[in-house]
Amino acid sequence: MRHPLATLLLALLATPVLAGAPTTKALRPEDSERVAFKMQIREMLRLGQFDELERTARSLIADDPRYSCGVSKLVDFHTAMDPIQESGPNGFDAMTATFTAWSQAKPSSYLPKVGFAYVESSRAWKARGNGFSREVSPEGWDGFHRHMKAAMEWGRKALADGET
Repeated sequence: MRHPLATLLLALLATPVLAGAPTTKALRPEDSERVAFKMQIREMLRLGQFDELERTARSLIADDPRYSCGVSKLVDFHTAMDPIQESGPNGFDAMTATFTAWSQAKPSSYLPKVGFAYVESSRAWKARGNGFSREVSPEGWDGFHRHMKAAMEWGRKALADGET
């Protein structure tokens, strides 16, 4: 049987990052609920509330709460760890520093490893660019493959440490 975290990680790492911060403008009610939850998780990350993040993740795994649209909140917990921009408080370097602090505070936790996987996946897509594949430069492909390989390694480490 495939590990449930494995399926989620593979699906999320293969998805290119959408640029820009989330917004609640012109969203359906369930979308607003999802944006608010992700913002709450990002705020916990920003404040270094690792115990609360760990408790939240355990609760989401155990209880599998869902939004009114049927999507599991665990999906948005993980996607909230994805850098939403290249720089700034939710950028690559800031999120890497957050996940480093988290992994130092909670060395046996798989969650910061998931975060590192997201950072590397975002870096991969940034290196590749968003054009058609035929338009990607050799350097873009090199960066994409290098960072995606690192993302997959972090994903494997998270799976090795992960909870079922």
